[in-house]
Amino acid sequence: MTITESIRIISLIARRYEVVVMDEIPELSNEKLSSHSQGADIRTVNSITHLSGESVQRPLDASDLQELQQSKLTSIPTQACYTLLPSENRGTFTFTIRKTQLERTIERRERNDHFPDDVSAELVIAREASWIASTINNGQKMRRYIGRVSHDDYYVEVAREDSKLTLNIVFEGEGN
Repeated sequence: MTITESIRIISLIARRYEVVVMDEIPELSNEKLSSHSQGADIRTVNSITHLSGESVQRPLDASDLQELQQSKLTSIPTQACYTLLPSENRGTFTFTIRKTQLERTIERRERNDHFPDDVSAELVIAREASWIASTINNGQKMRRYIGRVSHDDYYVEVAREDSKLTLNIVFEGEGN
């Protein structure tokens, strides 16, 4: 085999397995996030909401934690907590998505027959946020502190940094 033939083969292999590598998280479209959010309000922000006042931190329910730790997109630690402000019937849960995890998830989903060939970052983020919100929303601990949270009573904030996204789910409870 000649050097020219070797270069052609390597070039063909490289094109076949081309991976999109992002130096930083790309700009996200609020319109695309909304179109993939299944009715939830997901929006990009410069900084996430932090509850002020006499807030309480509570660990996730064990079953919720076990469910969420199965995600290949997020790394939710065993000591993960959500923050509750009972006086305002509000709660938040914050997590991150790293650029490399987002890239890998997009690649996996593009190979999956149940997703379109061109999977956007907004699709992946919106579905993950919705799944995490509904998992936590079904937990019993949150209901004890802020009351029932219907599926329409939360929104998701997405703050973009160089190599990661910080997502903050803000739950609005109906009181006890």
